[in-house]
Amino acid sequence: MSNTWTKLFFFVFFVQLNFTYAQNTVCQPSFPTDLKIPNLPVDGRFQVFIEKNSDGITEETTEIYNGKENVGVVTYFLASIKTKMYSYFNLNELITVAGDVCKVYPLNKSIELTPFQIINVNGSQHIASPLTVLLFSQQLNFNYIGSNSFVRGIPVNEWQYCLESPQGKSFLKITVSFSDDKKWTPAVPINSFPSIPLQVSIQYKLENESNSKSEFYSITKFREFVIIPEEDYFTPKGIYCPGRKNLKEVPQIPDSFVFSSQVVAPFPNSFDKSGIIETLFEEYNLENNLFHMTYSSANSLSDEIHDYSTGLVYTFDRKTGNCIISNITGSSVDTNKNGSFVYLRNPNQIFDLDGSNAQFVGLKRVNGINCNVWIGQRDFNGINSSIEWYFLSDFWNSTDSGIEKKNYPVPIQIIMYFPVKQSQKKYEITELKYNIFAFSPVPFIARDYSISGCHEKSPKKYFTFELGADLSHLIRSNLYEFKRSLIKILHEKIKVTILRISQMEIEFDTNGVFVFFTLLDKPNSYGPVPYPKDDLPLEDAAIELKKAIESDKIQIEFKSYDDNDEYIVPVIKNSLVEIGNYKEGFVRINTQNKNGNFTGTAIAIVTIVATVNGIVFGLFLTVLIKSKKINLSFL
Repeated sequence: MSNTWTKLFFFVFFVQLNFTYAQNTVCQPSFPTDLKIPNLPVDGRFQVFIEKNSDGITEETTEIYNGKENVGVVTYFLASIKTKMYSYFNLNELITVAGDVCKVYPLNKSIELTPFQIINVNGSQHIASPLTVLLFSQQLNFNYIGSNSFVRGIPVNEWQYCLESPQGKSFLKITVSFSDDKKWTPAVPINSFPSIPLQVSIQYKLENESNSKSEFYSITKFREFVIIPEEDYFTPKGIYCPGRKNLKEVPQIPDSFVFSSQVVAPFPNSFDKSGIIETLFEEYNLENNLFHMTYSSANSLSDEIHDYSTGLVYTFDRKTGNCIISNITGSSVDTNKNGSFVYLRNPNQIFDLDGSNAQFVGLKRVNGINCNVWIGQRDFNGINSSIEWYFLSDFWNSTDSGIEKKNYPVPIQIIMYFPVKQSQKKYEITELKYNIFAFSPVPFIARDYSISGCHEKSPKKYFTFELGADLSHLIRSNLYEFKRSLIKILHEKIKVTILRISQMEIEFDTNGVFVFFTLLDKPNSYGPVPYPKDDLPLEDAAIELKKAIESDKIQIEFKSYDDNDEYIVPVIKNSLVEIGNYKEGFVRINTQNKNGNFTGTAIAIVTIVATVNGIVFGLFLTVLIKSKKINLSFL
């Protein structure tokens, strides 16, 4: 196809050297008229469907031309193989995709492979479609030959360029037919271009040939686009092009994030008519070396927490309440293995970006969402496989959390194209889709990682301590961030792995803010990880906690999103109290009652009772205690 269009320019060049004007034995006479041949705008955007008939063969071609962006795309069939060509003039890059084979060329050295040409416009080079070049050429003088002809039953105006040798042994005749806009209106009218191209015919005879030849290019559709779908400008899905320029780096995934996902995998040889769908909820926290996953299993929901500080997996069955503790294995989706040790995969490894040589493809839509797309290659069972990543584009600046301008990347979909062997030499490409929902860089929250259910019979201690009331309003409105900071500082100061700080609750009272948490004992053994540097036994950790609070070393730094400022909240010195199990409602604490006045800690305990026994009753009980209408012996 491209060679045929290139042949046109060869003829023109050949004619200039060998032909001279002669008597019009082949060329039709021109008509005197002011009607000029329409010119296609060089900076226009249009799509053309072309049917070429020559030598008893029909070829079909689709051209997309964007003069504004200097891009041309051609689709045709070569030896029954669908072939696409992408000409990116501004990048000097030509990409050809034949079947699933992609090749990349410098455009300035390979322009002859494409139907497009380079022309000078106002002193600068510009890509142009074949028809534009034909009509734009200063060397071709087209003469109007009338309006009495029809093309496919459509009345047309015709212009002709014709040259003949003096002896009539060779000639070239190019006839261009445009619709007669006074007699016919296309199915999709173009206000700025009422007369559209319908056909280009090329008739020629070379001097050493006895018969003339004809080529007809029927333009069956001509569409002008205001907006062309982005997908049409970029290479097809699943096609990796070695040597392609990467114009945009892959986004950097945050160290901590949470999302829900839907894995869609068709069964081999099912023609995508059957397969499996699995739904997951995943949390990754590289800072704290933790992974949490929720999935359906045996008509129940299961939670898995992978603690890479201890090398242990905690698996909970929500239906039965059972918990199983096991070692992390190297086969887990979140695991990397190095020798005998396992490690949590980093964010790039989690999304298979590591070592993939990702290339930016362009903009495409997933479920109506505009996405930036990258493609790379991964090894799958010894065979190269393509993998695509779809991230929310910069144009789509709103998410379900109401953020008008996001400052973090949002993955939408990952697709892996891997070969499934059909026979000794034949492979079928299967798509594994990984749809991602509600992605957010949510920081570590203790409640998502509670392992207390696995340690019901293990030694543990329950503590409470008090914070000042000055910043209680900021703590309340930034509770998750405050919890995260508090757990982090406790983890550092009392020298335990982070999951041992469990079941944290923060209660608010007019007298102050009160923190309740459970401190679990260290595990009896560890999994396949380096031995933890800091993981003290329960009693030693309790001593470190008391020392830290008495020496004012527990300073909770947190950021307030109310005013985008940072604050420090200290723990009140000597406020640490070891208590009973506050999760069971009423607890006994060792505090002094002076002159019948109850401490703020006592009131906070009643607040927890309110949570356990009912808000209305609990608040009523709190009022009675403060007004001294009742007395509780344990207070």
